[in-house]
Amino acid sequence: MAVTLQQIAEACGVSRGTVDRALHHKEGVRPEVAQRIRETARDMGYIPRHASPLSSIRPVRIGVVLHTGISDFVQILAKLMLKFPEQTLLPVEVSLRVMDSTNVHHQLALIDDLVQNGQIDGLALMPLAHTLIREKINQLSDAHGIPIVTVNTDIPDSARLAYVGPDNIACGRTAAALMGMSTQGKGRILPILGQKSGHFADTQRLSGFQLEMGEHFPHIEVMPPEYCYLDQDLYRKRLIIVKEGDMM
Repeated sequence: MAVTLQQIAEACGVSRGTVDRALHHKEGVRPEVAQRIRETARDMGYIPRHASPLSSIRPVRIGVVLHTGISDFVQILAKLMLKFPEQTLLPVEVSLRVMDSTNVHHQLALIDDLVQNGQIDGLALMPLAHTLIREKINQLSDAHGIPIVTVNTDIPDSARLAYVGPDNIACGRTAAALMGMSTQGKGRILPILGQKSGHFADTQRLSGFQLEMGEHFPHIEVMPPEYCYLDQDLYRKRLIIVKEGDMM
């Protein structure tokens, strides 16, 4: 439903006429009030009547490439990406590609397919940890002018526009701090990571975990990590270790 001048007026505590004058840059409104009204209108998603109809604007085409599609998290993320066009005022088209594996060449092929056939305006990428992916990001950004946003895991020294996701090193440190306090700084801990290679997030979390443990909990023995993405056998092994008194 379109935002009305009356709704903006009520939000700002002014009259509808004041809102009309402020939005059309007419005299009779104090500059600070006019600025507040225009900011409120923008935040509320107000679209002026004279603006071009949305149907006449070419949709912004966004390509999305995610990996490890068997993950519950990635499945939720994929659904949110597909729903994004319904939640924005501007026309947006999303072309989604989800890969089950962490094969670098498969991810490169999916990116190329979107760029060559989809003619995308931008790319949201969950990048695999590989120099070829970094080079592809740099090529698309520098040579083709395609803005790229990395999602969930990052390649910070690439030409990507921005990163959306957690600070994975800080996540690892937080997990270590909580684990250290719960064990009173003693015992053995077995880190379990999703994947041994191909995923920056896992290696960054482990790095942060080890840094925090080494700095603040030197008496805890951190065992060599296990890599068992969705491995039920290792899950049962974890239960056995916990029952024996050690911590994961």
